[in-house]
Amino acid sequence: GTYWGAFEAVDAGASPVLMLDVNPITDEYTAAIGDREVSFLQGDLHDEKILRKIDQADIVLCSGVIYHCPNPLDTLECLRRITGEYLILTCSAMLDEAANPSNGLVYLPGLTPEQRTELVAKNPSVVGPNGALLDFAPDEGYWNWFFCFTPWALRSMLTTAGFDVIDQKRYSGLEWYLARPV
Repeated sequence: GTYWGAFEAVDAGASPVLMLDVNPITDEYTAAIGDREVSFLQGDLHDEKILRKIDQADIVLCSGVIYHCPNPLDTLECLRRITGEYLILTCSAMLDEAANPSNGLVYLPGLTPEQRTELVAKNPSVVGPNGALLDFAPDEGYWNWFFCFTPWALRSMLTTAGFDVIDQKRYSGLEWYLARPV
């Protein structure tokens, strides 16, 4: 996940590195930090108090998060506020040809179990059964999968949120975006 990306950034020479998560840091990640110069902040990116604690970063990595957010455009706008030079966004995404229109998205809590199963069957390596097949659980907050996006929907949302998409690639069933604030 994003934590491992933070560790790789430090190992490659990035400094300072801050990890942000709505959940407390686990013992596994605390042990993995070791002597790396990594800070951890527990909080919600959408919380104004948390945003004020974060300096604008040259590079922001957001991996495997956006489909867990009930308002992804708001999340991208928050990421825009903390991105200095570049945003690297990775996300599971449907194949464009599996959606109609190709610039669309699917709101998962509104689907029946049969509809979610059909969606995963059409996009087996992209959507993945780990979250898209789960029933919506209101008490679980960000653990829910709210959306499945097409690559072009994500690209359009990045543009709407104030980013210029420099590069976009599909790798290992994920869409990867390199974007800079406009």
